[in-house]
Amino acid sequence: MTRQPVCIVLTRPVWQGFEDPLVGPLRQLVQDQNAEIFGSEIRVISAPMQRLVPGDDLQACQRLEAALALVSPVAHAASSSEPGAVAGLVVATSPSSVAALTHMPQTDSQLRALLGPSDGPWAVTGVGHASAQALVGWLVQEGQGAGRVLAFPVERGSGAQAFIQWLDETRPLHFPQAPVVLLEASDNQPTLAHALTARGFSVHRLDIYQRQPVSMPHLPCSPSDSLCVLVSSSALVEPVLTELTAQGISPKRVGWLTHHSLIAERLSARLGTQVVPVLEGLSAKEILSGLARLNFGV
Repeated sequence: MTRQPVCIVLTRPVWQGFEDPLVGPLRQLVQDQNAEIFGSEIRVISAPMQRLVPGDDLQACQRLEAALALVSPVAHAASSSEPGAVAGLVVATSPSSVAALTHMPQTDSQLRALLGPSDGPWAVTGVGHASAQALVGWLVQEGQGAGRVLAFPVERGSGAQAFIQWLDETRPLHFPQAPVVLLEASDNQPTLAHALTARGFSVHRLDIYQRQPVSMPHLPCSPSDSLCVLVSSSALVEPVLTELTAQGISPKRVGWLTHHSLIAERLSARLGTQVVPVLEGLSAKEILSGLARLNFGV
């Protein structure tokens, strides 16, 4: 017997005029596997709660130039001679921080010049595997060299605390006041910057995009549909709960898809019931696997 339809609602921010890039792959994956695995119709709905807007391209470019000036010839020479050491680090704090570069041609060009060849003094990584992979993908676009990459392991999870712990263990920056450029949203919390500064690094917070709140669009789901909602940011917990309630949807009947313990903790506190992270990442395959872990329509 066919079960009730299942709606997967993506609340992730989107760039103005664009669709959530997860929608296409997720719908295709559902179409490819539905007949064999799922006993329900799966509907993928994008209901963004924030709009992403590029930052000031000229200002960001000038800040990058200042960061480049901090790499001394001594550090450059030492990093080249000492295996594994780097003189500066560019860190993507989210995949969106990398996507912002496609809207900022001056910053994009300056960042590529800053990173230079694969044996240069700078390296790139991310606060989490997905962010690191997004920055690596940007590096290899248009036939560019891969640059110097510090791969963040997927099993480490994501977030400032996980990144700092990994950095303390791997110790890629060996030089006093080594520059670290953070690709950020304008409203990012300073947690990571403060932790890096406390360790003696020269931190440059590069605000290259903004998040603007928007109202959740009406969800085309019937009261009998099973509803799973993806929340990818702790800042969206309260707005998502408010918007669902305003549409007559009880948050307590929702299956929650999240990849981070902080998001799950905030949901648990607001709902009065335990929510646990069921995702290890935010790929289409992982979201569909998370749906199975929640036992919604599968």
